[in-house]
Amino acid sequence: MTAHHPIDTYAARALRGGWPTACDPQLEFRAGQLVELLGIWHSVRGDRTLPERRDFSARTLKSHLRDLAFVERSGARYRVGYYGSGLVRYSGDLTGKHLDEVIPAHQLEAWHAAYDTALSAATPLRFVSQLRAFRLEHMSAESLVAPLADAEGRAAALLISVVYGPRLT
Repeated sequence: MTAHHPIDTYAARALRGGWPTACDPQLEFRAGQLVELLGIWHSVRGDRTLPERRDFSARTLKSHLRDLAFVERSGARYRVGYYGSGLVRYSGDLTGKHLDEVIPAHQLEAWHAAYDTALSAATPLRFVSQLRAFRLEHMSAESLVAPLADAEGRAAALLISVVYGPRLT
């Protein structure tokens, strides 16, 4: 059996599942704030494979905190540790909640797959999605999903930033 790259596996699952999202490993962001945040992630990372959550200070992230989330993997679940006020505006406050508590069951696989892909690939990824959750079907989202290491250096959490806009056609 041939091993597949996590991004290829994600793309195949998205196609089979009819998920309205695409993963862009080339990181060709339209939103300048996502380009800037990616630069911060790389700067904080330094020569390590992945930065840790504790490497990011409020001062470093100050201009991004509104549209930022920190999400931790706990077993097979994802828990939101921080959820910025700009995101709250669209979906309510998810701080302290697990995805399976707030995302409809029929959409949860797509969310988990995106997050699993970023952790498995151990590299930042760009996702562009036509939204289906939180009554935002009229909108699109461009997201940076960047993995973070635990104390042992394993990809175990995510720094996520989302820019919302009108539905792409």
